[in-house]
Amino acid sequence: MRYFILTFIGDDHPGFVQSIAKVIADGEGNWLESRMSQLEGKFAGLARIGVSEDKAEQLKLALFSLAENRFTLSMEDVDESATGDLQKYQLSILGPDRAGIVHEVTSTLARYQINLLEMSSNVAAAAMTGIPMFSAEATVEVTDQVDIAAIDNQLSDIAAELGVDILFTEIKGS
Repeated sequence: MRYFILTFIGDDHPGFVQSIAKVIADGEGNWLESRMSQLEGKFAGLARIGVSEDKAEQLKLALFSLAENRFTLSMEDVDESATGDLQKYQLSILGPDRAGIVHEVTSTLARYQINLLEMSSNVAAAAMTGIPMFSAEATVEVTDQVDIAAIDNQLSDIAAELGVDILFTEIKGS
């Protein structure tokens, strides 16, 4: 088997994902997992695709042909990987919006060699006051060498400095 990560972005419209999925199915590929979202009229996605070795190049050519002059597409070959002894944590952030929140938090994660797996964020008006509120949810991967107490203290310091709440909790059973 060959595996690759397909990334795509284009103008959002009904059937956009279906057209990609059809090419993958017609090429005997398997859509294994994905993350997709629409923002400001654009639709973007990441998908991990598996296909037999003998069908891989033909599938890639068909996908690039579909995308030509319609949307942006890229593909990267990947190996099947195992996460081993890594633990997952949930990171939640909520507070008044201001510049630098994502930078401060992700800088700390990088400093502690914590891998960001997934993140979504939003700014919306608070219900009672109308103040712009930033919220984010992230899943991170931590090795057993990371000092969890130290990272938790660092995130608490950032929360106090930025005036936001940051929760860092272990995801049980991952």
